[in-house]
Amino acid sequence: MKAMLAWRLGGNHIAEINHRLKDEPSVTYLQTHSNVPLLVPSPAQPTIQKVQKNVEASLDGILKELHGCTSGKVLHTVVMFDELATEKRI
Repeated sequence: MKAMLAWRLGGNHIAEINHRLKDEPSVTYLQTHSNVPLLVPSPAQPTIQKVQKNVEASLDGILKELHGCTSGKVLHTVVMFDELATEKRI
């Protein structure tokens, strides 16, 4: 998981350095085993069901990982969404 985070945040060069120094998975392995969630596009106004499905698809792996680390403790999380397209009005 740390190798995937380093690759996503730092890019291929950081992941390659991480692979050589710490014997973490290679960039090719990380690319092969990365999961990209399937999102439901909404060309018109999105429905609540579509938004809910997209949020669940995006956070599914993160929630499983967090619940595994906390083991019954209280979990507080802040979720930020970037580059959301909104309807522009005057």
